[in-house]
Amino acid sequence: MISAKTAILLGLLYTSAFAEDSGSHAADVDHIFAKWNDSTPGCVVAVSKAGHPEYLKAYGSADLEHNIRNSLDTVFEAGSVSKQFTATAILMLAREGKLSLEDPARKYIPEMPDYGQPLTIRAMLTHTSGLRDWGEIAAIEGWPRGTRVYDDVDILKIVSKQKELNFAPGTHWSYSNTGYNLSEIIVSRVSGLSLAEFTRQRIFLPLGMSHTSWRDDYTRIVPDRAVAYSPRSDGFHANMPFENIYGNGGLLTTVGDLLKWNEHLSAPGAADLELVQGQERNYHLNSGRPTDYGYGLFIRTFNDVSEISHTGSTAGYSSFLGRYPTHSLSIAMLCNVSDINTSVYGHAIADIWIPNPSKRRVTEAKPYPLSPQAVTQLTGTYRNVDTGRPTKISAQDGKIHFGDSAIMSPISPTRYRIGDKTADIDARGITLTDAYGVVDKYERVTGPTASSVALASVTGKYTGPEIDGEVTIVQSGPSISVHLGSKTTLILAPAYDDAFSNDLMTVMFSRDQNGKVISMTISTERVWKLRLNRIEP
Repeated sequence: MISAKTAILLGLLYTSAFAEDSGSHAADVDHIFAKWNDSTPGCVVAVSKAGHPEYLKAYGSADLEHNIRNSLDTVFEAGSVSKQFTATAILMLAREGKLSLEDPARKYIPEMPDYGQPLTIRAMLTHTSGLRDWGEIAAIEGWPRGTRVYDDVDILKIVSKQKELNFAPGTHWSYSNTGYNLSEIIVSRVSGLSLAEFTRQRIFLPLGMSHTSWRDDYTRIVPDRAVAYSPRSDGFHANMPFENIYGNGGLLTTVGDLLKWNEHLSAPGAADLELVQGQERNYHLNSGRPTDYGYGLFIRTFNDVSEISHTGSTAGYSSFLGRYPTHSLSIAMLCNVSDINTSVYGHAIADIWIPNPSKRRVTEAKPYPLSPQAVTQLTGTYRNVDTGRPTKISAQDGKIHFGDSAIMSPISPTRYRIGDKTADIDARGITLTDAYGVVDKYERVTGPTASSVALASVTGKYTGPEIDGEVTIVQSGPSISVHLGSKTTLILAPAYDDAFSNDLMTVMFSRDQNGKVISMTISTERVWKLRLNRIEP
């Protein structure tokens, strides 16, 4: 239960209506949001320091059709910022002894398959479960999110059919909405209340978050809700989340309510201190390597200070919620437009209040000189060992590129810097390690041979027990066209032998001893090596 002392404090801080700030930072923030105006959707921004509002302003329109501007009381959907509230509900139930984070999820959701190894609630909340993301499975079936209404029954149907995981629980980190949708179901089955009602009673009301609810019924009227938009060639089009699933997203809220929540996390009171501290602790894989995630929260650094944050994006809504404890700073941003990188915008705001000291004291290190022969030996095609997804290393304009845009800066003959990651290279391939020790391994592969791109040998229909429907492969010039139901067609170019890929999907074909294609696997960002069998004509 949220402490009474905390609730009173928050009430004193936030009971008055927000007024737009005209302080010294106004021009800097206005510059960041200059493209959003009365003829576009936009964002609402709130910044607080030590619990006191520092900057509050609305940009753009909430409803273009009716000429309604965004305001500080406009309600938006928060996307995956919502996950921290689902995690908190589970942690509350664990604190009360009504469940354990080490419980197998199947204890509460027997509809889940038995994967032969423990898949715990803790693993679901930390994205280390290996569960395939249900939304990407639905897209493979031909019904991507936004094309039909989904509810918990649909989620359970998709999950019950997945006989394989992306990886053994605890061995990797991979973002998956599925674990949070299942956690919503667990809250309901354990507490006897829906997640919406549980959080209303236990979190929203005590904290005075009077504008916050869940999109548990997409047909419900929500006063002051912004319409969400996506840009098209002929202008903006309404793009609302017509779904009844939530827990992974679906929180309807305002920037003011999100600041109240962040203030609670900053000063939770004795009763909630242990819960909050646990939620904000980096989770470790079975190997002992840390991840940059806790329970519904990313635990990172920004400008050399601790950052506890999350972004969100759902059907035209976008969001950012960040907290910087050493500076007592909180930033809440809610937007009703899809083509905005809220992480970039949120960090641009944070950079105003927390300037980056490294910009003043560090000069770019001089790269290790590579011989032309070394560069030639490095370039080529590599595939991710776990997913099969390919990437290319190429040399252009005197720089070494990893994929389409990332630059590889040599530190030594066998070590390179790629953004905030380190690439170690040996005869077997590349080991890519991020600042938190999470590892991706790539192996070198040769480009496709003539026999592997004989497209007639791979065309046809494919299906399997883990999806409804069929996937059809047809020839499209030198590439293949992948038809996912009647709504989605993807063009995939040859990547390496019997593999075709684009930015969204990789398909890999398997042959029998006679060279006949008998099956294929599909890998996306959150679905790894889903196997489908070829259907005979």
